[in-house]
Amino acid sequence: MKRFFKSLCACFVMLVIFAGAMSLVGCGKKEEERLMNVSMNPSLEFVLDKNDKVVSVTATNDDGNYILTKVDFEGKTAKEAVEAFLTVAKENGFAIAGDVDATENELKISISGEDAKALYNEVKSYAKSKLEALDLNAKISFEGVISKDELATRVSQLMQEIPVDLAKEMTREELVALIQESHEQTEELLSQELKELYYKTRAEEIVKAKFEAVKGLIASGMGVFGEFLNNVNTNLTALVENIASYKEAYTEQVLSGVYAQEMQEYMQAKKNLLEAQMKTEVDPVVLASLETAVAEAENTLAQAKTNAESLMMEMTNAINIAISGLNQALNGALNILETILKDGAETINQAVNNVKDSYKTAFETEFASYIAQAETLWQNMQPSTPNVE
Repeated sequence: MKRFFKSLCACFVMLVIFAGAMSLVGCGKKEEERLMNVSMNPSLEFVLDKNDKVVSVTATNDDGNYILTKVDFEGKTAKEAVEAFLTVAKENGFAIAGDVDATENELKISISGEDAKALYNEVKSYAKSKLEALDLNAKISFEGVISKDELATRVSQLMQEIPVDLAKEMTREELVALIQESHEQTEELLSQELKELYYKTRAEEIVKAKFEAVKGLIASGMGVFGEFLNNVNTNLTALVENIASYKEAYTEQVLSGVYAQEMQEYMQAKKNLLEAQMKTEVDPVVLASLETAVAEAENTLAQAKTNAESLMMEMTNAINIAISGLNQALNGALNILETILKDGAETINQAVNNVKDSYKTAFETEFASYIAQAETLWQNMQPSTPNVE
């Protein structure tokens, strides 16, 4: 088994996934690109170009998706992006104006790159000059330099077909380029649940495409590879069926089931709290009650998601069993297949790249109603203009 995984990485994963990943970062990507994370409960992840201008952005929590419905960050400098983030946070109740302790409005920033601290100091100085105009008393803190290993982990989260160990072999520039690509793939998905579904099913479609390409390469050798092809066919059929079952279960349990209802209740509770925080004066008892309601709704939402995930575990296990079966089938014939896989690497890479090129459109078509629904939910959560008391 050790030899299998070693050979698999050498002649299959490395040729298919790594070469495919390199084709993505070799076309016009700027080596100076870097990552910047900004968080004040709403959390955003930016990719900056060599001039520290935003080239892509994604939310890393649902409140961050709300911010994205209010601001077009692309093309802004890092300083301007943070200023816009603070402005929208204040206008929508995420940052509390007036005479409050600075820790109530703590802005956390982390940046990758050798001169990360220098950029942070520049952004911090600029942001502080804008806080007075916004009537915000805020603490700005540096959460540290985003390491190469952290970039690799992030890539593996976004592109689940790339194991974290393989991602760690890439350069910082390659990793940031892949993160940017993922931002662009999910830019229409204003829901963490939709993004999670996208990352998972995209990776599974890539696995499916790889093995379908391998099957095609060796189809002419039925005499030698008959048993291998039978095993591949059986497990590929199971994988296709189980991916479909997972999507159906996810739609029923998360996108339109109890979890979706709890999400709406949570968002209404959050809207009530944001509206209260935007008022000039608010009864502390009322504010505390609203904060409690948000916390309770958040806990209920978390439990609903846990319940949904438990119900889908059977489908997840079935997918993993099918993928394991495909790997075992490959293991059984790997010595004979090694030359074929090397010679057919271009064919396999093309099959993988076809999925990467087409899956965004396919996903957005399949889940169009839920993508539109997510945007509508954020529009409905827009706090009403407060009455000044």
